[in-house]
Formats: sequence, structure tokens, C-alpha cells
Amino acid sequence: MRYLRRARDAAEARGYLSCPEVQALQGRVPGWFQALGTDSGAAEFEARRAIRLPAALREFYRCTPLACFVEAAIDGEVFLNALGEIVGPDLPPVVAWPTGPHIVLSFHNHSGTVLAAEVGQDDPRVFAGFDDEPRPFAEEDWPTRPFPDLIFGVVEGHEATLDYWLGVYEGRQADPEVEWVRGLPGMAARLDRA
Repeated sequence: MRYLRRARDAAEARGYLSCPEVQALQGRVPGWFQALGTDSGAAEFEARRAIRLPAALREFYRCTPLACFVEAAIDGEVFLNALGEIVGPDLPPVVAWPTGPHIVLSFHNHSGTVLAAEVGQDDPRVFAGFDDEPRPFAEEDWPTRPFPDLIFGVVEGHEATLDYWLGVYEGRQADPEVEWVRGLPGMAARLDRA
């Protein structure tokens, strides 16, 4: 592992990959995601879409424990289940923005925002925007980041994320709108201790 080692090692050292919330996702990794983690599945995707899958993304598709952590930790979907209901089963979509094709990495259910990695380099930058818009968000609204830095940022910032959502949850315990917070990796253990 070259691009995501730092993120994977940090997630493993902090126990995130063994959280029950992450382990529960291991059996629910979609077939398309698993296929992209194989040489034959990646080659088929590349031939079908006429693009080359960046090496950093290939690592991500192969490292399902890290992918499951990110799926459980972010306010969005890495497995693109809701987006698949909109665009169909041929996942992940490729967005055509002015800087070239971008592979959709995650989908935010409420806003419809996607994060997408540019194609053409092994360590791609990630842009945010809407998949049906002609261009991503402006740099000042959502600065681009290299994909490995984005994934490491999810790992590195997870304790702060838990702190924030714990405060929200404790202030609104009876509100069903915040029950999803219990599914964040490590949150149930925090709530049990409180």
C-alpha cells in the first residue's frame, strides 16, 4: 500500500477498523466496489468507461476495512447506495467536469453533493459539486485535496467529529433526527460510558 498506508495505519492503531459499526459493514460492501478492488474488475471498468482508474483509488477499493470506516464515519455514502437508486446500477458514475472525467467517490444524500476524483494521475485531487452540473464548486467554496489527504483527514479528524456529534446528541436525545449519530464508529461506546 503506497497512497493510503498512513490513513489505514492510523485507523488501525486507533481501533477504528475493529469498531462494531465498521465490522457490521464488512458484509455489506457492494459488488461493484469489491469488483474494483480486483485487477479484472478494475480492467473491465477502465475498458467500459475508457479511463484509467487512479492507483490511489485502486488501493481504496482493495482496502475494504478502511472503506467501511469511511462509509460509517462521513456524512455521506462511499458505497453510493442512494445514488445508485438515482443513476442506476452502473457504479461509480463518472462526472464530466471541465478538468476532465472524475470518478464519484461519495454522495451526500441530503444535498446531492458528490465528491469526485480526477482521472489521469495516480494520486488524484478530489473536487466537490453536483454530478449534473457543468463544473465542480469553486475552489474558495470547497478547496480541492489529494485523495489520500482527504481519507487521512477523515481518520485524523474522527475524534473531533465524535466530540461534536456527542454534544449534539446529548442536547437532542429525544429527537429521532439525530439517532443516526449512534452509528458513527466508536459513538455507541462513548454513549455507554456517559
